[in-house]
Amino acid sequence: MNGIVYARLTPFKGFTFTGRFGYKLEQRDQPGILSVPYYFSDRLKYDYYSFSVNENSHNGYQADASAEYSFIKGGHDLNAKAGFYYENTSLVSRKGSGFTENTAIGPDDINIETTELGFSDLAFFAQAGYTFGDRYGIQASFRADKFQSPNILAEEFSWCFFPTISAGWTISNEPFFKNNVSRNAISRLAVKASWGKGGSTSDYETFSYAFLNSGFETSDHLNIGIETSLFKNRLNIIADWFQKKTENIPFYASNTIYAVHSSVMNSGVDVEMSWYDRIGDFSYGISGNFSTLNNEVMPLGDGNENISRLTVGYSSDGVKTAYETGMPMWYLYGYSADTKFENYDYWEMTYLGQGIPTMYYGTSINLAYKGFDLYVSGYGTAGNSIANCIFSPVSGIKNIIKDFLGEEWQEYGQYKSQSGAVVFDGSFFRIKQLQLGYTIPERLTRKIFIQNARVFVSLDDWFTFSSYPCGDPETATTGTRMTNSIYSPLNAFIEQVPYGTDRQLGIDYGSYPMSKKLIFGLSIRF
Repeated sequence: MNGIVYARLTPFKGFTFTGRFGYKLEQRDQPGILSVPYYFSDRLKYDYYSFSVNENSHNGYQADASAEYSFIKGGHDLNAKAGFYYENTSLVSRKGSGFTENTAIGPDDINIETTELGFSDLAFFAQAGYTFGDRYGIQASFRADKFQSPNILAEEFSWCFFPTISAGWTISNEPFFKNNVSRNAISRLAVKASWGKGGSTSDYETFSYAFLNSGFETSDHLNIGIETSLFKNRLNIIADWFQKKTENIPFYASNTIYAVHSSVMNSGVDVEMSWYDRIGDFSYGISGNFSTLNNEVMPLGDGNENISRLTVGYSSDGVKTAYETGMPMWYLYGYSADTKFENYDYWEMTYLGQGIPTMYYGTSINLAYKGFDLYVSGYGTAGNSIANCIFSPVSGIKNIIKDFLGEEWQEYGQYKSQSGAVVFDGSFFRIKQLQLGYTIPERLTRKIFIQNARVFVSLDDWFTFSSYPCGDPETATTGTRMTNSIYSPLNAFIEQVPYGTDRQLGIDYGSYPMSKKLIFGLSIRF
């Protein structure tokens, strides 16, 4: 049962007060699973009495209240808001089980386990924004959070503070610009910048019953950008430089969850460009975007020597993924394909590539002429590698691809290593959709009371361009989040709980390829 009540009051113009209260009551019971002795044959039999039953409850509530004020007059636009948020959640699980060898289960044979978990989150926030004359704008916000749980080592997390600030300047609205630059040449020009600090408790809510006690995972964001429209708004450009540093990431190593000060830096540029125009009955639009990404693990260091150095996260067929200071997170690590030492015990492992692309890009084209229309869209990645760990000879699968055949697959001590040879360029470009349509003239359709009718044919995910020889390069690089077998009181069974970063990015271990689709369609508007 879930519910929410709220009230919104406006005592005078521009001022609004909002209060809300929500709750969740959930009961989940699993009826008993009973097994009794039976005999079908010497191999198909059961000699014991056993049963299990689970009872789970999940109760929680949340409350928030805020006051907002807005003011607009004479080119001044002011908006301010402040309030608080509180959430409290409790999980209770009772598990009963019994087992006997010779007699029916009695009260003395029943074992009952009770587990209680809980956490709460209290936050205060405030934000304000101001713009003047469609030229200057500034916005700032502040949030203070406190996460509490009796199930972690520390009695409670300390307060964490998350400030943000952003500002923009529309240069094209300045008098000196409008009086000297033609609007036909540059109709809009603006610059912007922002900085902020964010945080998340999601991993700690999951592991509040483990031994994580290091506080929030936080991220610092910095962004500087420019926006412009040229040639009567035909050409539009948006360009941004960004930097994001994420700290205090829960880290997995040697079958242990370490609450370390692991951090990752991401930086790069985002660029979007579009051109739209019309020539008589022919109209067209072309747009494109690309993003560069530099991913780097920052120095680790909390005294745990075994994770302040290189750590292996995944290993198969001689290829490993590694987490190391100064390198992309979970990069591909193994023996070079050119290694030819006589004794492979002394081969040095090295960087073989990274599963994270260094560039993402996409494009779309729209064409229209007298009822006919054509739409093409595509996207791709560059700079990433894929290690194929299913079609190589060492995997035990005999039906291998021809790229793996050759002298490098002879004895280790004589020829090349297998790990470097299974790593391929993972760059690709996929035409996501190629659609051709025709809209029947209204002078024909209105005779049968149809306002608009369009027929089309579409090829979705039909064409992919890549040198990767082992299947779909896109699905092969999705990765799998790290997991750990942990008892979940809510679901009352051992489950694989995901956390941390993707440690299998770039590893292809039998991914299913994306389906090609041929679609015929008809849309009618009456």
